[in-house]
Amino acid sequence: MIRKFNSKIIIILLFLLIFVNINSCSQLYDNTQEVSLDDAGEFLDYQYGTVLDVSYVRIKDTGAGALVGGALGAVLASFIGEGKANTLAQMLGGLFGAYLGYKADTANAQQLILELDDGRRAAMVVRGTEFAPGDKVRVIYRGGRIVRVERVSRR
Repeated sequence: MIRKFNSKIIIILLFLLIFVNINSCSQLYDNTQEVSLDDAGEFLDYQYGTVLDVSYVRIKDTGAGALVGGALGAVLASFIGEGKANTLAQMLGGLFGAYLGYKADTANAQQLILELDDGRRAAMVVRGTEFAPGDKVRVIYRGGRIVRVERVSRR
């Protein structure tokens, strides 16, 4: 029994170690903009503008985070206990994993109302909470799709 218990703990610790390692490798630099692989090497247009108004919003989970978290939680919990205790652990692990996955895939964001330098006004939702009214920004876009918004200077 002790040997079986130790192998389960080792498997769980390996999963956690892999997850932490993958997550930490994706955050090499602080204060950098995240860029999609599709945008690398692409010719993108940009325009300058000024932030007129900011509203705080939350970008909802598409369901993918909850699905992956629930599956991972149930798999990891399957190493706990035997019989009915194992079934209960899997159910609770799945629920807890789904909750954590949902929370991880939900993001804070801002809805910005901008006055562009060409005189037009535009509204857009951007991830993060770094903008304030009066900020000068650069809006980078491809066609009608906004790729990202970068602050050029504070008011």
